[in-house]
Amino acid sequence: MTGIFYGFYIGCYWAALNMFMTVMMAERAPTEIRASVMAAAYFLLMLSTLVSSIIVSVVLASTGNLAVSCIGMASVSMIVALVILALTCRETKGADLEHTSAD
Repeated sequence: MTGIFYGFYIGCYWAALNMFMTVMMAERAPTEIRASVMAAAYFLLMLSTLVSSIIVSVVLASTGNLAVSCIGMASVSMIVALVILALTCRETKGADLEHTSAD
């Protein structure tokens, strides 16, 4: 019974997050290109869903253990995210954040 309610919780969380992100993405795009931006975003979303499904299937088939597969994939994803974050963000130590530009 707990698993069912946890599943409902996760489903509602993802549904709300998806709606929030969709609205934010649409509102940030200029009106003239809003439809193109949303189409490109959903194309990339579907493409990443296809690629991630294939990766999950291959990893799960090779390890045979769901827990090891999930931990391995989460670890790799977190390392990639940290590397991207480290390469794209500027250092803010000692910076005057009140007078910093947005670029």
